[in-house]
Amino acid sequence: MKDLAGWSRDGVAGLQSVVLYSLPELDGAIEALPLGGLVRDDIHLLPERVARLAGRVRGWARLRRLEAQERQVAVVLYGFPPGVGAAGTAALLNVPLSLEAMLRHLAEEGYDLGGVDLEALDGEAIVSALRQAAEGLRIARGPAGMRDLEAGLPAGVSISAAEVPPSELKRMLEFPADWGPSEWGPIPFLPDRDTLVRRMEKQWGPLDSYRGIASSSAGGLVITGVQIGKVWIGIQPMLGIEGDPMRLLFDRDLTPHPQYAAFYLWLQEAHGAHAVLHFGMHGTAEWLPGSPLGSSALSWPDVLHGDMPNIYLYAANNPSESLVAKRRGFATVISHNVPPYGRAGLYKQLAELRELLADYREAPGSSEDMRGTIVSLVVASGLEEDVVLEQDGVAFDADTVGDLSLEAFNSFTFRLTQYLQLLEGRLFSSGLHVLGKPPSREESLEYLAAYFGDRVPREALERVAAGESVQDVHVGGAAHPEAPSLLEEAQSIASLLGQNGEELRGLTRALSGQWVQPAPGGDLLRDGPGVLPTGRNIFALDPYRMPSPAALLRGSRAAESILAAHREQNDSAFPETVAVNLWGLDAIKTKGESVAIVLHLVGARPVKEGTGRIARFELIPLEELGRPRIDVLCNMSGIFRDSFQNVVELLDDMFHRAAATDEPEDANFIRKHAQEMAKEGHSQTAARLFSNPKGDYGSMVNERVGASNWESGEELGDTWSSRNAFSYGRGGERGRARPEVLDSLLSTTDRVVQTVDSVEYGLTDIQEYYANTGALRAAAETARRRRGREGAGRVGCSVVEATGREDTPPRELEEVLRLEYRSKLLNPRWAQAMAAQGSGGAFEISQRMTALLGWGATTRFAPGWAWDQAAETYALDPDMADRLREANPEAFRNLLRRCLEAAGRGLWTPGEGVLEGLQQLDADMDAELEGIAVDLQYEGMAAGWNHLRLVDASSHAAVPEERQCVRAASSSHGWPDSPFHLMRVRGLPTWANEGSLGIKLSEVVAGPMRTVLISNYMLDFAWLLSACPDLARAERLIIVHGEGPDKAAAVAREVREAGLASRTTIHQPPLPIPYGTHHSKAFVILFERGVRVVVHTANLIYPDCNNKTQALYTQDFPPAPDATASPFQESLLGYLARLRIPAPAYEPLRRALQRHDFSCARAALVASVPGYHHLAAGHPPWGHLSLRRELARETAFRCAHASTPFLAQFSSLGSVDAKWVDAELAGSAGAGAWRGEGGGTGGMRAPPGIATLVWPTVSEVQNSLEGWLAGRSVPGPASNVCKPFLERYWHRWGGQPVGRQRAMPHIKTYCRFDAATGEVPWYLTASHNLSKAAWGVLQKKGTQLMVRSYELGALHLPSLEAAYLASQWRGYDAVTGACTEQPMPGADPERLRFVAWNRGGAYTPSEDAEGCIRVPIPIPYTLPPAQYKKPEDTAWAVDYPWPGLDHFGCTVEAPYGAFYGLTEDMEWADLGRRP
Repeated sequence: MKDLAGWSRDGVAGLQSVVLYSLPELDGAIEALPLGGLVRDDIHLLPERVARLAGRVRGWARLRRLEAQERQVAVVLYGFPPGVGAAGTAALLNVPLSLEAMLRHLAEEGYDLGGVDLEALDGEAIVSALRQAAEGLRIARGPAGMRDLEAGLPAGVSISAAEVPPSELKRMLEFPADWGPSEWGPIPFLPDRDTLVRRMEKQWGPLDSYRGIASSSAGGLVITGVQIGKVWIGIQPMLGIEGDPMRLLFDRDLTPHPQYAAFYLWLQEAHGAHAVLHFGMHGTAEWLPGSPLGSSALSWPDVLHGDMPNIYLYAANNPSESLVAKRRGFATVISHNVPPYGRAGLYKQLAELRELLADYREAPGSSEDMRGTIVSLVVASGLEEDVVLEQDGVAFDADTVGDLSLEAFNSFTFRLTQYLQLLEGRLFSSGLHVLGKPPSREESLEYLAAYFGDRVPREALERVAAGESVQDVHVGGAAHPEAPSLLEEAQSIASLLGQNGEELRGLTRALSGQWVQPAPGGDLLRDGPGVLPTGRNIFALDPYRMPSPAALLRGSRAAESILAAHREQNDSAFPETVAVNLWGLDAIKTKGESVAIVLHLVGARPVKEGTGRIARFELIPLEELGRPRIDVLCNMSGIFRDSFQNVVELLDDMFHRAAATDEPEDANFIRKHAQEMAKEGHSQTAARLFSNPKGDYGSMVNERVGASNWESGEELGDTWSSRNAFSYGRGGERGRARPEVLDSLLSTTDRVVQTVDSVEYGLTDIQEYYANTGALRAAAETARRRRGREGAGRVGCSVVEATGREDTPPRELEEVLRLEYRSKLLNPRWAQAMAAQGSGGAFEISQRMTALLGWGATTRFAPGWAWDQAAETYALDPDMADRLREANPEAFRNLLRRCLEAAGRGLWTPGEGVLEGLQQLDADMDAELEGIAVDLQYEGMAAGWNHLRLVDASSHAAVPEERQCVRAASSSHGWPDSPFHLMRVRGLPTWANEGSLGIKLSEVVAGPMRTVLISNYMLDFAWLLSACPDLARAERLIIVHGEGPDKAAAVAREVREAGLASRTTIHQPPLPIPYGTHHSKAFVILFERGVRVVVHTANLIYPDCNNKTQALYTQDFPPAPDATASPFQESLLGYLARLRIPAPAYEPLRRALQRHDFSCARAALVASVPGYHHLAAGHPPWGHLSLRRELARETAFRCAHASTPFLAQFSSLGSVDAKWVDAELAGSAGAGAWRGEGGGTGGMRAPPGIATLVWPTVSEVQNSLEGWLAGRSVPGPASNVCKPFLERYWHRWGGQPVGRQRAMPHIKTYCRFDAATGEVPWYLTASHNLSKAAWGVLQKKGTQLMVRSYELGALHLPSLEAAYLASQWRGYDAVTGACTEQPMPGADPERLRFVAWNRGGAYTPSEDAEGCIRVPIPIPYTLPPAQYKKPEDTAWAVDYPWPGLDHFGCTVEAPYGAFYGLTEDMEWADLGRRP
């Protein structure tokens, strides 16, 4: 019996887990629940647990008591991962068709379906309605946002929508007020009544003000579904915010988000569900944080399921993960069959090759030409790695094959024929299963043919499948000796397959509270007819008999084959360490073959007690073993770790004894490595069993690949290592972090072993294989390289395909991947079968494309033929593309983006025109999905927070005029005619806020505005409206932002509260590459008499616009209906188009901008747009190539400026390197040409490396207006700032010329400058920080640019400034329609000089005595800036704990002010006191 303290800490473990869970499950027992435990020597019951057990018993008894028509059933569909078409899918199950089958069966059983027309039921329509009901704007509007969805549903099917107030969620999460020590019992601590509420609020913020996932604009938590009589169907909520959706599975301190909890608690209470049915494999509730085994009242699965009986449809071949549903989620499992099998066959070039080989065999050697044709076709098919053409170690190709001997070529064709036969006979899972549907005659035949193989002729199986009586089988004219038993078995299997209807009957038995017959989990091919019929409550094996005798024999043979193959490849050398993956699924289905592999490698065998239970793994003496003991790194899945703790302890004992055995090191690698680690000072050097932290599951590698959040295989290997560095074994070794031991073992790992246990789950079918096997191999190669073992070669990887009863030789990973891709994803048979499954089939195809990318990411397996054929099959074939797009547009878009990502990352080089075709399809899908959203949006329907149009929360109508905030418009602008301005800073001397140094946002964003486009990263809309009140009168607002979901919801709320909902569109641009954002900062304002374009550097929050040094370019342009397009207009419209603003909002703005004259623009736009941009004619350049293009257009630079240095000043620093800074970015900054007075010309050439980086010192931040707090808006981390190569480039911020020495920079500027004359050839103010994300990085030998973020800047050039000064539109005012400045006719760009403004000088351009036009610009630092002085000057790093106090008396970590700076209501005690 376990003590209560141990149960509270670790859950139920060891032998108790077998006695309390494994053994009762064999009899069909459900819901083992701990009721008490030991406190010292006394046994104590926990009344709270007794109450839970009683409640769950009542739930089952109520089901038994109620009549069928009275039962309320809640059906929960799967929906992870978000955004890729997963909603309403399940592994191996066609959910829409299965829903139809289930509903019809429930009607037959007497369930209340509200009179729905059963013939009109459409599962796809139900799933589609559920997906639409989850869209952001519908959710924002609450239940009212769902009204229109019923139009597409048959009569009797209605939309269900409820809104749970935060107060109600709190009530449901709180424990009863009268609970105290007597209810909780003597557990180590007494939970407070609101413990769960406080935990949730710690993670998600106060519930009363929560505006996050699936919350309405009113703050309610919205739950949507479909109601059919007393059957409710909904989609399980997502786990967390998109981009990190799986994080809740991997941190026991976290909680589900409020709406996730509200979903299940609403089902329990308000909806009153009598049972919940989780429909397919698998959901997420059972994996939520809590006790690993033996739930408590603080375990989230326990909280959310409450007293509701939980019935779970699960594939019969996955007893492993179903254990988690049973033991943590209180599930009664109802198994369903796997889809029918298919044979791969041969297709396209492979079929052509087979025919060609047949022709060759008719007359070998008679045609030399046929040799070359065969070899060319082999190469075109990608088979040259599988069947090598060589003689005496010399490789041959199509050009040299004529020199090959006839014998050698015939051997080649023989091996090639064998390979094609192997490929042709490969099995795959054909399509998806439909619940309760018996297989057709053809499908029964495929099941039987897959099971019997060559043991029974196909003709006999055809007769069995047809239901005919077959008495004997003849092979070659003679009766088969085993015919009677084989035919009897075949007829039995056919009969059992015909009982798939038991799946529906098992489901209704569970719904009526009846016992469901137990059965072992497994699949037909491996485990035989014992797994049939389905529709039963599956269980796993007895862990104390693992490995079974058969598994020990097969595993030993596999291990011996692995060693033999490794030695053949490595000059007879044994591997020192082999990493073996121990997974719960394959361990259960193979009865422990992977464990047997470990035993054989180490040289050990099981020792059994009299009962048959394995008590010990005994070391085989070296003399008997006859070879060295191989060290084994055991990587355990979370399920293996939790389900087979006895095996873990036995293995740990074996490794410790092997490490301590007195044997020579060259004959015992376990001992050798343990002693080496001991010399390095490590402890527990015999630890060999590693997994995730206790209670955690998964490597997180597949999540990173799915989110495109990775840069290299090494990085993914490091992710795997960090997630699997936890050691398990005997005693207290339960999840102890030992990264040093793991790293040491990885550095000696020569081979990885992975067992594949079923046809349905091959290496290419699910994400977990590359996320573990691939990432483990990457981690081992990284560890070997770091420890200087590069010379040891690549880490091998053996795959043991234990999918049937016969042994198959282990194969190398790459060989199996090629076999699988040829037989499945690239196979037209498989493709057509899966595409026929509707939305679920499209999702399955899409996920396999993600897996193809995952293998490339982790192992560099990325054959061009695989990507070529995948793109051709699914994207470039119009019929297939249309089917997938119509069935599941999100899945089709994911498929396209995986292709584009592979090309962008250099894993694939598409053929001519292919990339462009994929990009066009992707753009079409963006437009289609966006168009759907926009159509919904402007019909008053849902469209998601990304492109949100708001309406009044109470009436869903426009807000009356009298409720709007109004203010008289300004008549005209009054700022100086300067190329750009600095924004006013609070607390500076008067002179530092005058003229071009002190423009206010309220001066620029003012007047009778018709349409205003607001583009920014951070946005406090309520503050912006107070600063620029004329916005309230604008006819239309378009807000483009880079905020996260919570802040986006806050912006939406502020817009609604201002009464501007009906006039506002809120949009977040798509981000195709991770770690990017929408960072540009601009306004485009339409007036009656013109348009104003504003490009600036400030986030639209108070601290940024008032306390920091910021720049702002603004210019008004006149209307001109017949104006020709200008470069500025093309750049502006090109950039805006890439933001993907919803068409109803953007199109009127676009048309208006086309009717204006931008020819007088005094700046060029430099923009960045995220994506992989190919450098081909006709493609607009982005990032630093956009800067290069604009500089290249300029011909008015002077010869003296050709070698001037390049200056970069910024407020954030990315992870840059010297090569990128000095060559790539500076190379673009060196574009352009000069023209000499004598007529000579020349290139500006790249500057000689960056000479100047302007960045504040620690002292400058400490003594700034905001003190230490100012440093938060200069967020350069030490890892980026402290790179040695940057030391020689650092220059102080200064800021003295314009009085900005104490106003820290948020401005970003780039220029070339002449220190001798103070002249500036060109000057750029922009949102771009110094980072590859902002500026882009060249890839693929300079043929493409990868950019992560949206950025925008205004580039000032001599020719543009001269043209503006000479224009009749100089000083045009879009408010009044008048020009405020006189033109300067004949302004010559070659005589125009940009110069830094000096205090007391003019703000506007003027002509000097030499006839040159001097244009002062307010550069906020001295030219040249002052270089850092050592040791007193140190570059500011935001994450370093700098010592000392600022002038507020605060430390660098003091929590004062707002996050980004001091706000308006904060007193500044010494503002302006220091000069």
